[in-house]
Amino acid sequence: MDPQAVEALHIVLETRSMTGAAKRLRLPKSTISRRIAALEEAVGVQLLRRSTRKVEPTEAGLAFSERSRQGLRLLEEARLIARDESGPPRGRVRITAPPDLAEDILTRPLTEIRATYPDIELELGLFPRRVDLAAEGWDLALRVASPGPESLVARLIATSDGGLYAAPVYLARKGTPRTIEDLDEHHWVELYPSTGPIPLRVVSGGRELLIARKNSMRADDMRFCRRAAEAGAGIISLDEQVVGEAVAEGRLVRLLPKVRVIGPAIYLVYSKERYPTRAAKIVREIILDAVKGCPGHPSTRGLHSKRTAPSKS
Repeated sequence: MDPQAVEALHIVLETRSMTGAAKRLRLPKSTISRRIAALEEAVGVQLLRRSTRKVEPTEAGLAFSERSRQGLRLLEEARLIARDESGPPRGRVRITAPPDLAEDILTRPLTEIRATYPDIELELGLFPRRVDLAAEGWDLALRVASPGPESLVARLIATSDGGLYAAPVYLARKGTPRTIEDLDEHHWVELYPSTGPIPLRVVSGGRELLIARKNSMRADDMRFCRRAAEAGAGIISLDEQVVGEAVAEGRLVRLLPKVRVIGPAIYLVYSKERYPTRAAKIVREIILDAVKGCPGHPSTRGLHSKRTAPSKS
């Protein structure tokens, strides 16, 4: 089966046009038609319905397209890996992370990579949703609280102790809590990832407690949550390392200073099913080296980077 014919099918489906596919591939329209016809003969079913006005996939065409995309990615990976054995590290490395984590954790190491390895191309997907690394072709991901399924290798890179904060405008409206029990009467701003809620665990008076947030505004982006709290939407749990400027400028106030929030773990994960290129290995190790010794890293807390079970939530 000709990979070029499979690629032509994908582009025809994207453009819904033989002419559009021919323009994108810079080939005659007749060549695209011949490749599609040869592919249909090889597969043994009709993949496209053609008319004078448009081209549409058959059900078989859709099914074939969805499954063959991963095959083309694997072929491309094989080609890159074969080339990767000689010369300087090169090629594209794809990393996905929530926007706030990318800013706090990835900016410095990725800048170092650009300076040291100019032939490595970095692509970042900054969004809160969790992707299927193997199926969607991502090399690395940063994840909070739960690393994901056992098909992933997870490296624990940080834990994030924090505190409880609220904006002065909110406290003027609802009052300042003086005890843990007072928190029951308050509104919350809560980070709520697509994988489910992150429990709010605190240490108070030597006891570990689970705090129920009964009236929460939830979002899956920490930057939005922080801005909402600064605007007065409610109490928020934040990492002590990232809230200093907001406190210094008076946008947020620390509540119950003797209460310590046990923050979620942060992981760097990659797929066991996706063979890493030399470039991906280099990027991974530079990121891991960059976080060593930083506040919250296991080396500064006596923790270890053991693989934990995925969250049940």
